[in-house]
Amino acid sequence: MKYKIIVILSIFFMSFSTSEKVDDYRQALSKITTSKEYHSFTKNQKKYYVSNEVIRYTKLAQYFKKELQQYNELTDEEIVLNTYKDNLNNDNLLTLNIKKCSKVQINFSEIREGIFFAELIKTKKKLKYKDVYFGISYVYMFKKNLNDKIELINVIQLDNN
Repeated sequence: MKYKIIVILSIFFMSFSTSEKVDDYRQALSKITTSKEYHSFTKNQKKYYVSNEVIRYTKLAQYFKKELQQYNELTDEEIVLNTYKDNLNNDNLLTLNIKKCSKVQINFSEIREGIFFAELIKTKKKLKYKDVYFGISYVYMFKKNLNDKIELINVIQLDNN
């Protein structure tokens, strides 16, 4: 009986933290769809696809080492060790989608100490993050502040050629 209660409570808290993370991603999504980078890909604020693939934190954090110095330390060793780890899947992210397909894809990273990233890609088909992609993408850095609001820290452009 004790074990059943522990299992039920564990599932409850895991689902609560997952929905809380989706709310963080939802706030970030509204900042992305109103950004000039997003509008360089499409004018329609509802024309995007959010992938259920959650990118490992270090894969996108490596582009923001300077910004991360004031929040947490990201070592080169950590970047190398996590480069080949598989990404996670979170099907709750699919609830952020308005359309089932689009030429604009958004991938979110894991959240670590209130900091996370998103990559905006213009593509003709849904991509897995490990797929080879050619063209420009934008990577956003977000931080959750003390009021549980998501603020945009920086945006960089990647040229994937």
